[in-house]
Amino acid sequence: MPYDGGQRVEPAPAWADDLDALRGMAALLATELRCSPADLDANRAGLLAPRQRRRLIRRLARHAAGLALSGAVVLVLLVIPLVSALINVVTGAPRTGDSLFVLVFFGPIIVLLLMGMAVGLRQSKARDLLGVLRAAAPVQRVVGEVRDGDGGREVRLGPLTYSLTARVNAGLLAPGRYAAYHVGSPFDSPILLSAELLAAETPG
Repeated sequence: MPYDGGQRVEPAPAWADDLDALRGMAALLATELRCSPADLDANRAGLLAPRQRRRLIRRLARHAAGLALSGAVVLVLLVIPLVSALINVVTGAPRTGDSLFVLVFFGPIIVLLLMGMAVGLRQSKARDLLGVLRAAAPVQRVVGEVRDGDGGREVRLGPLTYSLTARVNAGLLAPGRYAAYHVGSPFDSPILLSAELLAAETPG
């Protein structure tokens, strides 16, 4: 049974819809979003499918590697020279004047940079992905519609509109009511996992 936020919701009765449209959109969305019927079943239950979990783990590894690399660069180029300058000033080593210059003029900038990195680490995508992978049922559901408008086919799927249309040509989507399944905050770069046509519009 699907999730809508934190609430379980009943799926749309397929027998009441255009079955040809349902099958066609299921095949299209499965291809474009790289999700199988088994993936969609897991997402309806609020769960990640195994291969979706593997994709998120790879994405997490890339984010973690980027953070580690940037941290190593900061350590080598900024922190070590700053600590070395501080030691020179404290011990009265030769070229103390140069070390004092580094501390006075570059010390505050480096400290502010390190504080910004610490804040960024707490709000990083890697932290969000780790939270998703740890959650028991992290998949969320958003319901919207596709309709014919003056400028062509319009997708109205709330905050997930762009995520869907970035991966699927709106002109290929049949008019009707859709559900999209994602992880992460819908307002902060959500990761779209799958989508389905719930009820096709029938010609009036």
